[in-house]
Amino acid sequence: MKRFIVLATILTMITLLLLGGISFAKVSKANGSDKMSGDMKTGGSMMMGGKWWQNPDVAKKLNITNVEKTTLDNLYVEKMKSMIDCKANLQKDMLGMQELLESDNLDEAKAMAAFKEYHDATDAMSAEHFKYLLEVRKLLGASRFKELKSSYNCFMSDGMGKGKGKKGMNCPMQ
Repeated sequence: MKRFIVLATILTMITLLLLGGISFAKVSKANGSDKMSGDMKTGGSMMMGGKWWQNPDVAKKLNITNVEKTTLDNLYVEKMKSMIDCKANLQKDMLGMQELLESDNLDEAKAMAAFKEYHDATDAMSAEHFKYLLEVRKLLGASRFKELKSSYNCFMSDGMGKGKGKKGMNCPMQ
């Protein structure tokens, strides 16, 4: 019976590692791994991942001033530095879990502690992204932030930002 519990635990941890890797890949892509082009090709970069404020159409539509662009540039650099650190911590935590799972003698308590560290690192990464979002919201104010969000949602409505949004949906930045 104990052998079954150990096997079930190992399979559960492997599954969680795989799901965590998939989740990490999605987080990485959503947090700016894609580059921003003039026609806002990637959804992740439109909302808060890339330098959407540098797009002339977006800047004009939202009345982004040069001072605001500079502020957004600075926020972006600080956010990216923080996200790099968060991603490194995630990778280290994942490696630690793998080492524990692959060891000859499984220590369930250590494995669960390592999993908690990994989970905490994902929470920290999400918190950093949200802090950036809050700063952008404070800078833009309610109406311009809603306009940005509306444009992003419209843009994404055609299948993850592969085009310029569905026609006839009153997309504000088309």
